[in-house]
Amino acid sequence: MMHLLPPGNGLSADIDDGGVAAPIQLLPFNESNFQQLIDWVKDKQLLTQFAGPIFTFPITVEQLLKYTQTINRQIFSISERTSGQAIGHIELDRIDYEHKSARVCRFLIGRETHRGKKYGQQALEALQKIAFDDLSLNRLELVVLAENVSAIKCYENCGFMTEGVMRESYWMNGKPVSALMMSILSSEYRARHNNGG
Repeated sequence: MMHLLPPGNGLSADIDDGGVAAPIQLLPFNESNFQQLIDWVKDKQLLTQFAGPIFTFPITVEQLLKYTQTINRQIFSISERTSGQAIGHIELDRIDYEHKSARVCRFLIGRETHRGKKYGQQALEALQKIAFDDLSLNRLELVVLAENVSAIKCYENCGFMTEGVMRESYWMNGKPVSALMMSILSSEYRARHNNGG
């Protein structure tokens, strides 16, 4: 039996980098974040990379309202600590307490000026903290397009390992695209953090 987590339980996370607070934090995603997310997702290709088939382009407030009411997921706004300004979006989905697993998905640094600054890596580390420390999960997984090299590097830097290739699992711009299944286990997360990783 799967134990379900109600939507919007108020989890949030900060990470610290050797005693220094990271410049970002995860805050619960709510209606005040809707328009910003809509503005970030400007075309169908970005929507597919960001969300797969869960939304249709263009994203609407109605789609986001339905999305936020789904149980079994925790949705976060990635925000700058000092300004509180939202710069991205990340989600912990398919939370399964019986099997102690969840999936990282719908991950986006929306503001282009914030890309390439390791904010995505910091957000993913904060999400790992929630998954492994707060929710006591054992496994986090994600699926990433094989051609998304920068995202794969970010995931590897956070300890995710490639488990396999999902050959031609998506259809984009008139051609098949493969994806990678990646994961990290609680024991691997703890080993990284116990060794200063």
